[in-house]
Amino acid sequence: MKLLTIAAILLSSFFTGMADALAAPSLQCNTFDIDSTDIVTINMDLAYIWGNIIEVPVFIKSDEVINTLDFSMLLDTHNLEFLEVITHTGSLQHAAFFNTGDSKLRFTSNSFSPYPVDPDKVVSIRLRVLSGAVFPSDIKMVVGYLNGDPCKANYVFTGEVLPVSSKEIITNEIFITPNPATDELFIQSDTEGTLDMFDAQGRKAISDYSISAGHYNTIDIQTLPRGQYTVRLVTTDDKVKTQKIVLL
Repeated sequence: MKLLTIAAILLSSFFTGMADALAAPSLQCNTFDIDSTDIVTINMDLAYIWGNIIEVPVFIKSDEVINTLDFSMLLDTHNLEFLEVITHTGSLQHAAFFNTGDSKLRFTSNSFSPYPVDPDKVVSIRLRVLSGAVFPSDIKMVVGYLNGDPCKANYVFTGEVLPVSSKEIITNEIFITPNPATDELFIQSDTEGTLDMFDAQGRKAISDYSISAGHYNTIDIQTLPRGQYTVRLVTTDDKVKTQKIVLL
């Protein structure tokens, strides 16, 4: 247990200061020229799904010989639970650490053998989905390093929602009025649930708002910045409803 604790502390400090307050990884192999053409890609479109578990593949695109890979990302813990990182090559030495304090997943690895490049995946991130669907805003602030140097990092997510279980995804039902809105939102639902609201940048403006069944629920929005939002309602009868609204 002490060894696990020490490892977690070392890995946490290893990444302190990477972009947006994350430090450059300790593995520095500056022999190679890493630039904007070298890319780490997290591809949700190619995720493997079974039940409420998904494995999101990570790919490298580079014309250099790659011997270290590091990345970090912000996870929405209201919808995603980190389980583990799975490697697809037996030559990697790696460690993954999810910090509940800042909701960031940090991964570091190295190998004496060259890393596989796209279209071969290097690792996959195994996650449990809590709402029955994944949304683009569930993963943000992806940062990547190759051979110890910063590189371009892509997060691929096509569409507005990725169903991952038997829950019904509903995107064409109007459950919020008025729209556009100024002072208040009225939410009507036949069943109880919880509501989240995201701004155009994917940041949560409202989180885990409890919705009662059978009558209008009122939410005060006067203090929220004006603009477009996406509202997600997860009900207790295995339905996930989404609706776009505008605040004026």
